[in-house]
Amino acid sequence: MLDKIFLAKKLLAWNQEYLTKDSPLRKEDIATCFAKEFTVRANGREYFANHDSYFDFLNSFRATIDSITYEVHEYLETPESIILPMTATIVRINGEKEMFEAMLWLQFNDEGLVTLWHEVYLKIL
Repeated sequence: MLDKIFLAKKLLAWNQEYLTKDSPLRKEDIATCFAKEFTVRANGREYFANHDSYFDFLNSFRATIDSITYEVHEYLETPESIILPMTATIVRINGEKEMFEAMLWLQFNDEGLVTLWHEVYLKIL
């Protein structure tokens, strides 16, 4: 049985390590947390991703990020998934700070790799 709390914490730590402008990100790094093909849903948009397409997206996404942190309020597990209500803070390379209240819903395959990243977020600062 998968330890979904461990996997969620590992994923957030991965984000903090690789989702900044100066982090060395390779496609092989994506494979450590994400299945070969997975679904991303964000505020009503849906994308079907693989390591190549996610690599391209992440390089654009992280281009102006100096740091990203998470304050997870709770880990809510179901047999198939885990949901994380949280506050996420992004500091841009120009010093601008953005904060988001978010709900992140994750599902993993049998190998513990993300198959669903579903987030709903609201910018609060």
